[in-house]
Amino acid sequence: MFQPNRWFFGALVVAAYALHVFQRDRCPRHGFVAGVIYPPIFTLHEYLAHRFLLHEVPSRVSRSHSGHHRYNVDLRRIFVPVPVTLFLGVTTVCVSWAVDPEAMPSVVMSMIVCYLCFEYAHYAAHVPQETQLLRRLRKHHLMHHAKADTKYGFVSAAWDLTFGTYGAGDVPPSLFVPYPVVPFVVSDARWWEWTAILTASLPLVVTTDENAYREYHRHPGNVLTHVVCVPLLVWSVLACMARVPVANGVTMAHVSALSLTVPRMSDRVDVITMAWMLAMACHASKRRFSLRVVCTVHVVSWWIQIVMGHWLCEGSRPALMDSLLPSLLVAPTAVTRDLVSWLHPS
Repeated sequence: MFQPNRWFFGALVVAAYALHVFQRDRCPRHGFVAGVIYPPIFTLHEYLAHRFLLHEVPSRVSRSHSGHHRYNVDLRRIFVPVPVTLFLGVTTVCVSWAVDPEAMPSVVMSMIVCYLCFEYAHYAAHVPQETQLLRRLRKHHLMHHAKADTKYGFVSAAWDLTFGTYGAGDVPPSLFVPYPVVPFVVSDARWWEWTAILTASLPLVVTTDENAYREYHRHPGNVLTHVVCVPLLVWSVLACMARVPVANGVTMAHVSALSLTVPRMSDRVDVITMAWMLAMACHASKRRFSLRVVCTVHVVSWWIQIVMGHWLCEGSRPALMDSLLPSLLVAPTAVTRDLVSWLHPS
């Protein structure tokens, strides 16, 4: 059956972002529905579809899936066929529209993101990867291939444990979490990998206000120190995150650069911010820098901003003293806007 390709996945990414932009100001429950309510429903949907549609009910789809079990390294059989994906997607859209029309775009956005996580994780389970983050997930899924009537839930084992189809094997507590991929990732994550994962996810859950940030940065000297030092701070953080690989040359530095900029993108300044942060992530991921150099750049950049910028020039305390996370997350966009306004004054 017809397999998805990079154009199909790319179109879904664009659709998910468009839905996010459409809903973030229109529906106050957008983040809660997309990030908390729907993902467990997706894992249940995935469990039921895998168990009954792909295994227990004879059909053309189940026969195609049995070919995947026989040839589990064949890349032409790894992804869920597009017709099946569209059928399940349309079903979800219809049900969510009937239950809550206002939240339906949030559900669809979350469904697309969960689906992309699922397909990436399934691909990573069958193709050797550098990272150890998904090692337990690969082991879990290959046990399903060895004994096909157990472990139907791929991105979470919560529903297998609920319905008694988990089979043999130890059950780490994290596998009870019914969210895509997360239980298997954190099962093997070390503390610095945990830190990188949580840092990359912060922009998705923390709101930022650039106008409030501006209240602390009015003096030209203070603004100049931030224009120079904030990119250096960003580089030092990305250089640390580049030590955590994801797959195929992608590191948590790439993930962090995108997660910080893409959800908030609204004008050309956000595009420019994403470009330079992604360039820094690519540079940091290609070469492992000394931690001594990275830490020195990080500390000196903070010292220049706080002492020279805020205390000497601005005569006030930094914004992070009042709102730590929002200030850190909005700073790259703010300094980009300052630089663009200097180069191209309106």
